[in-house]
Amino acid sequence: MVKSRVQWLSLLLYTGYWFALSIIDVPNIAIVERAICIQHYQDPFIDEAACKRSDIQVALASTLGWKLTFNSLAGLLTVLYYGHVAEQQGKKLVLFLSICGYMAMVALDVLICSLPFTFSAQTIWLSSALLLIGGGQRVYTSLIYALVADSLESDQTTTQLYLLGLGSNVVKLIDPRIAAGLMQINLLAPFCLSYIAFAAVLILITLVVEGNLPKPKQRSEGYTAIPSRESVDESPIVAADRATTSSPTASDHKPLGGKADKKSAAANLKCEIEVFYSLFSTAATFYCLAAMFFKRIGFASSVFAPQYVSDKFKWSLHQTTWLRVSGSGAAVLVYLIAPPMNAWLIKKGSLPSTVDMNTIRGSLLVLAFSFIAAWRARSGVFMIVATFGMGLGETLQPALQGFVTFATGSQRNTRVFTMLAVADTAAELVAGPFTAALMAIGRTDDHPSNGLCFLASSVQLGFCIRLKETFKIGEKD
Repeated sequence: MVKSRVQWLSLLLYTGYWFALSIIDVPNIAIVERAICIQHYQDPFIDEAACKRSDIQVALASTLGWKLTFNSLAGLLTVLYYGHVAEQQGKKLVLFLSICGYMAMVALDVLICSLPFTFSAQTIWLSSALLLIGGGQRVYTSLIYALVADSLESDQTTTQLYLLGLGSNVVKLIDPRIAAGLMQINLLAPFCLSYIAFAAVLILITLVVEGNLPKPKQRSEGYTAIPSRESVDESPIVAADRATTSSPTASDHKPLGGKADKKSAAANLKCEIEVFYSLFSTAATFYCLAAMFFKRIGFASSVFAPQYVSDKFKWSLHQTTWLRVSGSGAAVLVYLIAPPMNAWLIKKGSLPSTVDMNTIRGSLLVLAFSFIAAWRARSGVFMIVATFGMGLGETLQPALQGFVTFATGSQRNTRVFTMLAVADTAAELVAGPFTAALMAIGRTDDHPSNGLCFLASSVQLGFCIRLKETFKIGEKD
């Protein structure tokens, strides 16, 4: 399945990165909760059980929600810029900067939460500014997706994206239990392991990743793109932009100031808008963009699941790692089944686009029912079952990404995936405060949250299903 050095490299870079991220998911919640709790009681030795009172949990949800928003804002402000840099100078520099910026942010967060009598827990919002260095998670992952799409024919792209999803979910399956064990030793131990993993990925990028982009392969003849009003690759704007970015003289002799700069900036902005329109002007491509946006808002409630279970069912935070194990285990299962099943369907005569769209539809249905189940959960065990269903719906993202590479019919994969990252990141700006506000509904000193965030997630994912039917998106037979 993995046919080239680029594919192996993308798998290692993606999996290593997600290992470093997911190992600190629950510890991040724990250090912020502890900082808020210590500030509330003015006692550095307070027990975790005393931190489950309503006002502390409301403050925790609000702090994490706004932190998610500020992280997303930094990514939104930089994703197009770094996508352009990656097209001009190659992906190596941007991948390196993305990790360095994230490592700096995590280090500052840990420092702030380690000094609760000096800094309020909300001070971690300021550390999001460090994600302006490299753009953070969205920029990094979008460039890995583009690296895959650049090295494969379009009818193989979705299969490789499933492989990346499999790799990331394997580490998410083992990370929570590793994190839980390390948290029993020391709350900061998972962060040390995360830094070791980040350092290994940085070394791999430095030694192995080439500075220049690989030449994209031509699309296979059997994988026909959805027609649009104009061919993306033959668009005068896109052609002019490609000529500009590939011309040595265009980059070597840029004006240094004055009116030429202003004209150049205006022309570049106009070019970006035209390229965006040419890539996402059809109903199919617009649907992918919209679905990516609403998917991110819908999935935001799963970030708060550990806090919700800890508060409602009185689990310690290290016990809530079983939620991530359940979800990741289901994702690993479906990622193992989906690629050979898709290959079998294509071999039987189904178009890859048809397979992708059926996967999108099925994933949305499973997710909608799973979030309803989470809302109605009456025990932690039932919540684990609900997160298992959420994991089964993880095929939504690679199916959307595979379908959009088909639908755009373009070789400008870096631009396509950075545009999707813009939609994903813009959604997080809304998702954090929105989900935190829903988490606060129903919570009192004697009553946990009503869990309406899970109901809202189900409604939004159901809306994505309805949106597809409204656009009447079909595939060529």
